[in-house]
Order: sequence, then structure tokens, then C-alpha cells
Amino acid sequence: MENLDSSTTSTTTSKELHIGSDAARYLMETAKWGRFLAIMGFVFCGLMVVAGIAMTLFLGAFSTEDEKMPFNMAWMGLIYVGFALIFLFPSLYLFRFGTHISRSLHAMEQSTFDSGLQNLKSTFKFMGLYTIIALGIYVLILVGVAVGGLIGALL
Repeated sequence: MENLDSSTTSTTTSKELHIGSDAARYLMETAKWGRFLAIMGFVFCGLMVVAGIAMTLFLGAFSTEDEKMPFNMAWMGLIYVGFALIFLFPSLYLFRFGTHISRSLHAMEQSTFDSGLQNLKSTFKFMGLYTIIALGIYVLILVGVAVGGLIGALL
């Protein structure tokens, strides 16, 4: 890690960026925590898939046509599996970030460093888009509840 003060050239400008020993240490620690969080994400995705399959099998077997539910409860298990698949992607991006950054700082490879940062960008982009979509769904639910309440009050 003695060569951490080497310069990198940006592809969009001719300016140079120097990664000092403090920045390299911060990036290395961030990479380790990123890999830890990604592994925990993989574990929880696996647990969600197992729980979803169990819910689909057991709730589907116990639900009857006489229940006052608008849908079969087995669908809840499939929703769990769907969410597990959705959250697999940010965990994968975060794991790749940690792996590539660690590898690039040890070998001083610019392309691996760039790939690590690209995966970090993908993680944040995915989570940002997911947050925007979730907020939009919440607004639609609130509007639906308000409209349903108004219709119910008028009847």
C-alpha cells in the first residue's frame, strides 16, 4: 500500500486525482463494511425466499373459499419471494463494490477501481429508484384511502 499516492487520470477531464493513504484506508474500511452488509443482504434474501415458499405452501393449504379475504393468502409468500429477488440486486452491487475496491487498492489497478465505484453508483441508483417508486405507491395508497373514505362518508 506504499504506492497509494499514485495518480489516476479521469476520462472526462485531464485533471489528476491522487488517492492518499488516508483516503485509501477509508475506502478499504468502506469496502469491508460493504462486503459485510452485502453478505447479510444475501442471507436475508435467502431467508425471505424460504419464508415465502413456506408461506405459499402452508397458507395456501389452510385458506378456504369461505374466508373474507380478497385474495388467496398464498400470494403473500410469492410477494416475499419477489421482494427477495428485488433486494438481491443492491446486495450484489455492494458486494462487487467491496471486492473490486479491495482488489484495486492492493494491486493498484485503475480499471478495477473504476468498476468498484461503478457498482457503488449502481447500488445508490437502485436504492434511489426503489425509494421513489415506494414513495409513489404510498401516495397512491393515501389518495385511494382518502377517496374511499369520502365515498364511504357520502353513502
